[in-house]
Amino acid sequence: MIDVKLLETKLKKRRVAKGGEEVVFICPFCERNGMGPDRRGHLYVNSITGQFICHRCGERGSYKTLLWLLQLPYQDIAITSDIVLVQGLDDFSQLYVKEELNSAFKSFRYLDKNHEAYKYLLNRGLTSDDIKLYHFGIFTDKVKDYVIIPIIYQGHWVTWQGRAYKSTDKKRRYYNPPNSQLHNYVFNYDLASMYKHVIITEGIFDAISAGHNGIATFGKTLSKKQIYLIVNTWPQVILAYDRDAQKEQEHIARQLCNYIDVYMFDWKTIDDSIKDLNELLIHSSK
Repeated sequence: MIDVKLLETKLKKRRVAKGGEEVVFICPFCERNGMGPDRRGHLYVNSITGQFICHRCGERGSYKTLLWLLQLPYQDIAITSDIVLVQGLDDFSQLYVKEELNSAFKSFRYLDKNHEAYKYLLNRGLTSDDIKLYHFGIFTDKVKDYVIIPIIYQGHWVTWQGRAYKSTDKKRRYYNPPNSQLHNYVFNYDLASMYKHVIITEGIFDAISAGHNGIATFGKTLSKKQIYLIVNTWPQVILAYDRDAQKEQEHIARQLCNYIDVYMFDWKTIDDSIKDLNELLIHSSK
């Protein structure tokens, strides 16, 4: 059974349908999905299974997905002084001691709407909802001029990646923390794991452009641990690496196709000036 009162803290309830089996709310996703605001109530949530669908903009998913999208608690995203354990993989057992993470995120702050980095993210095609959903922020005492994106695995903040929001010749675009084991993970694992298939991209902005089932591998190759995560989570994947990474994409397809169904994004029909999914999103929104 769903917690209707919890949903009502974020959603406006309109009515009950199908003899109480479905609860109807004003859909908060319509505008983000290219529609005008929902005024009549098109978001139907099954009161038993929790499955939801908006009959206007098409947003749909599980109850767990809905709670995630609304930033309502379904599990704690807490940083504690224990060890992250990953089930089922022997050499994956001790990925991170949380005391190190507690220190790493101590100066983390969420972005204010007036911050320069916030405006940079909007110019990259992100929405205010995206910035909140994916926990974009900054560090107040280190890594100056980088927006910080936490990497979350099973509710734990395991590491992060920085992206420069000021363009200078001397500054590298991405900042990976030393000894971060970034390539043990993928970006957006928790949200994407709620879907039956996933879109795999190189970078975080491309993954966000792909949608809630987009993940990023932080580059053009997969580590053994990333392969393990992918093949044990999704039965079907779509590879959507950058235009200049087609050889690498074909190699990744060969790595994965013995375990799961693999499809590849075809750039041939896309304008040559567009290099990745994030650029495609920005171009299509103009």
